Amino acid sequence: MKKLINLALIIIAFSISSLALANSQLYADLTDATVKIVDDGNIVHEVSLLLLDNKKSTVTFLDDITKEPISKLHVTSHKENLKKKGLISIEIEYLSFHNNVWVSKSNSSILNEAGAEGIISIFSNENSLDMIVTAYSRDNEIFKTDPRIINISDYESKKQTLVNDLVIQPMARKRCCTSKCGDGSGRILKCCGSVSCGGCGTSCSTDDL
Repeated sequence: MKKLINLALIIIAFSISSLALANSQLYADLTDATVKIVDDGNIVHEVSLLLLDNKKSTVTFLDDITKEPISKLHVTSHKENLKKKGLISIEIEYLSFHNNVWVSKSNSSILNEAGAEGIISIFSNENSLDMIVTAYSRDNEIFKTDPRIINISDYESKKQTLVNDLVIQPMARKRCCTSKCGDGSGRILKCCGSVSCGGCGTSCSTDDL
């Protein structure tokens, strides 16, 4: 009987530690990024994203009336092996929708210090394209300061909440949210794969679904 009790205690302890680890994996590696797309000197997009590191986020702009896509951004953040140096790597692909086909206008990555502005410039005979990127690590202070993410520091008092969130939150990486732009452009912002996206005078969060 004693052995069975000890075994049960070990299983419970393992389950709790596994739950904490799983939740840590869901929330610990986050990056706050701002991406500005400048085409021939004109700002065409400026978006902010709360990214889950190593997971591709997609921001798509659609026509509010026809619902046809106009353009989209794929953004992915990486920090593994870079944290001690205070560096963040951001991959960006910018695409526009022409004749029912997505056309990639730029597919690049930038490695920069946290908080520093990095610029990717592409020149051609027809135009110039700049992608201006700023990123911050949100690995620690996110738990205390951002209401979009559950505060998991007080683990013992939130066991059941965490159990529920482990079922819900993995879906946030796959789910999308949409919001009508508030800048008069007549567009819709669609955000997929990240915790939240903002741009064109609006924002939305996949955690609100």
